[in-house]
Amino acid sequence: MGGFLDGHPIGAVGERNLMNHYQKQVDKTIDEKIYLFQNSWTDSDSCFNSGVLLMDVERLRNTGDILLPGLRFLVQHEEECKFFDQDILNYFFSRDYLHLPWNYNILQHWDRMWGKPELEEGIYHYMGRTLRLNMDEPRDCIFYEAFVQTPWCSAEYICKSFAVTRDVIAGAIAKNNELNRRAAAAWAGRRRVFVGPKDNEEQLREMFFMKEEEPYVALGEGWEQEGLNLPYDLGTHVYVFFLETFPELRKQLEAAGWREWEDFIDGKALILPHSTRLLDEYRIFMVM
Repeated sequence: MGGFLDGHPIGAVGERNLMNHYQKQVDKTIDEKIYLFQNSWTDSDSCFNSGVLLMDVERLRNTGDILLPGLRFLVQHEEECKFFDQDILNYFFSRDYLHLPWNYNILQHWDRMWGKPELEEGIYHYMGRTLRLNMDEPRDCIFYEAFVQTPWCSAEYICKSFAVTRDVIAGAIAKNNELNRRAAAAWAGRRRVFVGPKDNEEQLREMFFMKEEEPYVALGEGWEQEGLNLPYDLGTHVYVFFLETFPELRKQLEAAGWREWEDFIDGKALILPHSTRLLDEYRIFMVM
């Protein structure tokens, strides 16, 4: 391996290389935000992604102890260091590594968003919580095709996987039922006022069995600049919002004296996600 690495202790793919492949540019202000760039030989052009590494083990051993000094660095600059092992490795090796082609470390979530529809030849990096259970997605399929050939795909895994699937879905249903009971109590004796995008009115009226006399405040483009028109009295009406900006709206309404689950409700919380979405991403790793 030492010969392949041309005398470098490690080989890795630079973050800039990955960004450029996906035609995304590094925000230069990151240099001002990350302590690592100011206090080592690292900058946004030389920083590498540590998810996939080729290592000259002998040379690394001869480097001496980097773990304790690296951990000390993280502790001393906790606010600035966000990537832990990657921060330590970059601190020591960002100016002394073999720059590998981008496809030695294909970030699966970036490739899902910005890559080609078909798979690329290379090494896929399932960073964090990006693996899903979508059999129509080739990036998921190649992981499971490899996984079933490993010793970790056992009877125990299959049983645990079923148990997690059951518990996730059952837990989501129980939570959704509880929220819908709270909503029913809030609008008992009062009329509901649904507030959401104009294009969603028909779907929401059908989904929530809205009566014709129940109003729907349909929002068009640019409503954020114009503000919300909420004309109905809280003594006789309950507002149910279907807005992506609900967390910000909640703060404004509570500051005005409105009470959540009495005067207003987050309508999106009442909709049970599709079962495939419930099982996406990090939940899979509960059994791996």
